Amino acid sequence: MCQFDPLRDEGIEYARRLAHADVPDELHLYPGTFHDSTLVAGAAVSQRMIQDANAHVSPRTINRCENLRAGRLPAGDDHAVPPGPLGTDRSHAGFGG
Repeated sequence: MCQFDPLRDEGIEYARRLAHADVPDELHLYPGTFHDSTLVAGAAVSQRMIQDANAHVSPRTINRCENLRAGRLPAGDDHAVPPGPLGTDRSHAGFGG
């Protein structure tokens, strides 16, 4: 969660509700960051955010996203996976954003 994200308070409340409902979750707060600050890929905090996000993505999903980016979608597979927090395309940031 970015410190200066306009939806920070809602994200914190959502994480609180998940914890209250005994749903496993983690909340990472990154001081000094803003919404989509991972676009500044060279910043150490951005690299840390991307690493933290990728730690929660299954290897199968990472492989699938890499194949999609390379244009290698298996025949008959029409389930598009949006680009995720893999450090290159940040248009669909699912974590930390």
